[in-house]
Amino acid sequence: MRDPAKPSTAPAFWRRVMRLGRPSYPRDKAFGDLVYRSREQLLAAHGLPPEDRTLLAEALAANEASGAVPAIRGIRVAPLAVSETTVLPERPNPLESTLPWALFRGTKLNRGGLRMPMQKALTVLEYRDVCLATTGNRFTIFRGDTVDPASSAVLERQERLAANAEPLAFAAFCDDFFPGAANPAHFVGDRLTRAYVFTQRLGVAPEGCLFGGATALYPAYALDRVCPGANIARPDRVYRIHRLLVLSSTAEMGGHPFYYLDPEAMDFILTRLLADLPAAGERSRAGRRLYLARTDAGARVLVNERPLIEALGREGFEAVEMGALAPAEQLALVRDAEVVVAPHGAALTNLVAARPGTCVVELFNPNRGTTVYMAIAHALGLGYTPHFGTPVAGDRRRDAWTVDIDGVLGAVRSAADRIGA
Repeated sequence: MRDPAKPSTAPAFWRRVMRLGRPSYPRDKAFGDLVYRSREQLLAAHGLPPEDRTLLAEALAANEASGAVPAIRGIRVAPLAVSETTVLPERPNPLESTLPWALFRGTKLNRGGLRMPMQKALTVLEYRDVCLATTGNRFTIFRGDTVDPASSAVLERQERLAANAEPLAFAAFCDDFFPGAANPAHFVGDRLTRAYVFTQRLGVAPEGCLFGGATALYPAYALDRVCPGANIARPDRVYRIHRLLVLSSTAEMGGHPFYYLDPEAMDFILTRLLADLPAAGERSRAGRRLYLARTDAGARVLVNERPLIEALGREGFEAVEMGALAPAEQLALVRDAEVVVAPHGAALTNLVAARPGTCVVELFNPNRGTTVYMAIAHALGLGYTPHFGTPVAGDRRRDAWTVDIDGVLGAVRSAADRIGA
């Protein structure tokens, strides 16, 4: 087996790099130097905490002194926005006191923005005559040699690139630093929520919304239903935008999912996302049981998934690879289920289609993941149980882990008992 720490030189590897929105290598000669240096990389390279996103100016100053990355010397950080207006005021997080945080004590799961007792105020930043480049999870807002602090990356030779920028009169930017162009959870929870704020709170027409990409099937399906007509930025272009709107959460860790499960945002997105689903099947009335498999996953590898699938099969579960199905099929399957068991992962985005009372058992590597799907489950009135596995020491596969199969079956039987009660 190839060591995953050593990248392959095969063309398939580079196609995957392009899809994931990492530093791009475009064919267009005018933008041949469109290479991003992420904020996290710059901070870590100079011994600054990557999670403190306010330190980009210090990282660039350190680079000036060290000359570590010559291509970004001369770039500085300064606010470029001409105004900032509150869209949603600070208010209590309605789930903070009701979510069962104690269940996650002792794990390393990321509670993200949901750990804050108050929802931070959401503001919109307005820019005039700035340049924007984005790959779908790296974006840079700049003018000349100056980068706005909302950016998640800087560009090599950005001042020269601006000379060839494509003009746009207006754009409301819906992306951030998560890989949402290919990830259903981040696309629905982060990007489409921003489209909701722009179109419903600020009156922006859908075609004024700009996304960094919707390359995978699920994001493309969701975009077509929730924000039809939106623009997709090309990863091999720099845009000079006369008027640009960016939400304050774009450069923050908070806001995922649905801006603390804001009920209006959830209703807007889910009503449109689920509108075209096929009618409920006959099996939905018989209590369908689903296991959302990760047998093709390259990360958070569940080592004993095959025997788990066999054991769940004896309990009446169907194992489904959601990535092999059309988005409407995925959503309809979860809507028709009474019990859903799944390792933590993007397939659980489909919980947005589940009916109230559906029981969910989420399996975790206790060192990786977030509490996002637990929060969604509680917001939608689903029964929710987490089950924590055990990391595999010394396994070369990334974040490999196992689960106690008997323990999972016990959790499933308890969930079934709750349905029958």
